[in-house]
Amino acid sequence: ILFEPEKLRTVEGREVMTLRGATLPLCRLDRLFRLEAAEPPELDADGTPPRRYVVVCAVAHRRLGFVVDGLDGQQDIVIKSLGKSLQRVRGFAGATDLGDQQVALVLDVPALLEELLGTPELTALEASR
Repeated sequence: ILFEPEKLRTVEGREVMTLRGATLPLCRLDRLFRLEAAEPPELDADGTPPRRYVVVCAVAHRRLGFVVDGLDGQQDIVIKSLGKSLQRVRGFAGATDLGDQQVALVLDVPALLEELLGTPELTALEASR
């Protein structure tokens, strides 16, 4: 889903959007992992900021939208452990080889949903749906 900042609302201090008539809590991954862009994003040819997207993830009845900078498609992967020294790194299930000598970290979506939706504010928000 295309991320449209003008459609955001704040409910009890959390960003949400309406998707198909239901309130969807959002998580900006760059903020969650405290990532700072190496350089400001370039503007598109028409002078607007680049598009961002919302990836909707669900586990059982719980849903959360992750705001991401881009989408690279879909592929089957094999998730490899991060190893003993990194196994307790929050938010990651492991890593995978993308086949072009690039490695990608794989999010642990169920754990992130539990962590982010387990807060009292979002639990109350979910109950209001």
